[in-house]
Amino acid sequence: MKTIKRLVIVILCASLTLSAVWFSSFAVKTTGDVTESLVYYKEKVYFQGYYWDGGDINTCFPAPVCSASDGSCTCNQFYGGSQCHGFALYLAYRVIGSAPKRTLASYANGATSNGWTCYTRSELELQGLFAVGLQPGDIVRAAHDSSYANGHTAMVWKIIDGEVWFAESWGSKHCMINWTGFNYYSYSLADICERYEYVAIWRNNSIVNNGETSCDHNYVEGHDGSHPHNVYMICTRCGDMYYTGDTTTSDSCLCCTGVHDWDYTSEAAHPHRERRTCRICGKIEYTGKYVLHEDCPECSLVPYELEVSASKSDLSPGDRVTITAAGKNYTSMSVSVVCDGMIVKTFEDVSGPVEYTAKDVGDYSL
Repeated sequence: MKTIKRLVIVILCASLTLSAVWFSSFAVKTTGDVTESLVYYKEKVYFQGYYWDGGDINTCFPAPVCSASDGSCTCNQFYGGSQCHGFALYLAYRVIGSAPKRTLASYANGATSNGWTCYTRSELELQGLFAVGLQPGDIVRAAHDSSYANGHTAMVWKIIDGEVWFAESWGSKHCMINWTGFNYYSYSLADICERYEYVAIWRNNSIVNNGETSCDHNYVEGHDGSHPHNVYMICTRCGDMYYTGDTTTSDSCLCCTGVHDWDYTSEAAHPHRERRTCRICGKIEYTGKYVLHEDCPECSLVPYELEVSASKSDLSPGDRVTITAAGKNYTSMSVSVVCDGMIVKTFEDVSGPVEYTAKDVGDYSL
């Protein structure tokens, strides 16, 4: 009897394993199938907040499985990729039946290498990214450097009302599994490009294109939730989605009414131009001001060969004097008018000519 019980257990385990494989790679034909398959993994295999063990890619655990003290999770690998990158490659291989190669050989905007297509924020306007779009099954690799060494990787598993949801394993947190935004934050390609300079996308076009022939599409119109609201069409049956290139406005969107919520930063390269970025829509504007950086060698050269001059040296009541501040790469500065040793007027943030009208007779200086 004991032998029979063991035999039954083995058969059941084998049956479950085959079922999972069939459900994933063998059944996937459209982007809608990708979403359905990944929902299965989300609810049955790789639970939110659990930890992926690349050594045993079929399991995850409620506690960290990586023994690395620095949290690098190099033990969690698949197909030559470790941490988040390995997890995304594994999902693609398991669900779609194919996966990109680990490395990217070229980083120029629009370049393709090893199945990846690369984009750079500096060469591709954020609005143009909506023409690229994202589909369930896409893998996104985003990085701060052109070697793609310092970044993150995740796989798109569903798109709802313009918001993109990702499957990822967070390397810096011992490969914790997450099914929400890209790196726990971004829910659109524009969001990702706002945070990263370099973005690469891998897509299995046979899955995307197959939706055109295997589904009697029922498209409905949708709009991106984040501003600007790009119009897309999505099939209610298979989830196939494409952008029309049009935009629309939303009465509930502050940015549509011209109200922005700004974050202020400055460029690293000297002189440091100040810019502001809207937290809502990602719009970037330069303020026209320059900012000093304490750790910048060139900033220590203040006042940049500054010269301040006046059109007159002796003023009488009612006279007008033009004060000019000029220098090399100067930041905004203040200029004070002194009469008989007392400051009578201070101009703040001077970056060009200013005028002052004398009110009393005296010895004026700047």
